[in-house]
Amino acid sequence: MKTHEILSTPEAKLAPALAELKIKELERHATKLLSSKGNADYNTVMQAVIRALPKLESQGPERFKEVQNLIHIHFNLASTAPPVSDDVLQRITVIVMVLISKKFDRIHNG
Repeated sequence: MKTHEILSTPEAKLAPALAELKIKELERHATKLLSSKGNADYNTVMQAVIRALPKLESQGPERFKEVQNLIHIHFNLASTAPPVSDDVLQRITVIVMVLISKKFDRIHNG
């Protein structure tokens, strides 16, 4: 899957496609999207999200929205470009959440 395909794939097909990708591929896509859409640094965003997750009290869609807001803050801090669209922000958030989930599974399941 190419990075531009992530932005154009229908939402219903995106999550299953992302779940099939390896961690390195997801990291590459996240890095490209974060830098090209708002000059946000991948490592800084991942560090902020990973640190914030245990402190988030909400579950389900609310938790996703909180992570999305956190990533949006990093776009606002790093960018002089026009604001990132909600669709792009949502897709980047999905990639970040899938990445964190895969990394967590790798640590705990070997």
